[in-house]
Amino acid sequence: MFWFSKLKKGLKKTSDSFREIFISKDMKEALALLEEKLILCDMGISTAEEIVKTLKEQNIKESSFLKEELKKILIEKLTGAEGKISLEGQAPRVFLFFGVNGSGKTTTIGKLAEKIKNQKKKVLLIAADTFRAAAIEQLEVWSKRAGVDIFSKPIGSDPSSVIFEGLQKAQKEKFDVVLIDSSGRLPNKTDLMAELQKMVRVIKKFDETAPHESLLVLDATIGQNSLRQVELFSKEVPLSGFVITKLDGSAKGGMLIPVFLSAHLPIYFIGVGEKTEDLDVFSKEEYVKGLLE
Repeated sequence: MFWFSKLKKGLKKTSDSFREIFISKDMKEALALLEEKLILCDMGISTAEEIVKTLKEQNIKESSFLKEELKKILIEKLTGAEGKISLEGQAPRVFLFFGVNGSGKTTTIGKLAEKIKNQKKKVLLIAADTFRAAAIEQLEVWSKRAGVDIFSKPIGSDPSSVIFEGLQKAQKEKFDVVLIDSSGRLPNKTDLMAELQKMVRVIKKFDETAPHESLLVLDATIGQNSLRQVELFSKEVPLSGFVITKLDGSAKGGMLIPVFLSAHLPIYFIGVGEKTEDLDVFSKEEYVKGLLE
């Protein structure tokens, strides 16, 4: 209940825009307005048109019934979107996080570290963002807050060597889970993407089944621009799923649906604030309810 209240509050800017639709007297007007609002919340033009077409075919007589029918449609579209990371299997479980600058990777890793530690797992953070001293410092703060270990090397170190040495430590000291923070990078920068590919190769030298999760962290406030990131990153590295951050305060909360539909990969976590409890597993029912209410 607490999580849903945070989600609902986070999606308020998006949900507020739908309110007038469901009290409209005229169905034709309500559907036209709905299409406009779906596009404005960054659900995408084609998705919005498809949803409205489906609703028209249902021949709904009163706009008050639109909300429930819309919920059903959106939940159906998100079939397969709920993801759950596995902490079982051969240890250590290795999770690699990447994305553009400012997407919220380091904060997400810190929050997740605390959650996993609370499941009685031994967690190691690897600070592979060696370009920004602030990134290492931020991860160190989170490691202390969560009560987990961190492996880092001086600023400017080769990220792949940091990862390899960190994984050696994880294996030697029998860590259960390793969370790797990589530097923010634009997917159109070939040198930075080549570096990310090298990181994956190094991880596979350590364990050919790893990384067990490769998670693209997306900032909800950029809306439809996320689709370009998904397209470009997925060409360079194998994605296993997404983390959507900064849903709190975004008027573009609908972006989550086209992101899923573009790749049909699960959404593992969504973030609606800065505290550890503001990151939780994605639930399509709770998301849709928060989006429309």
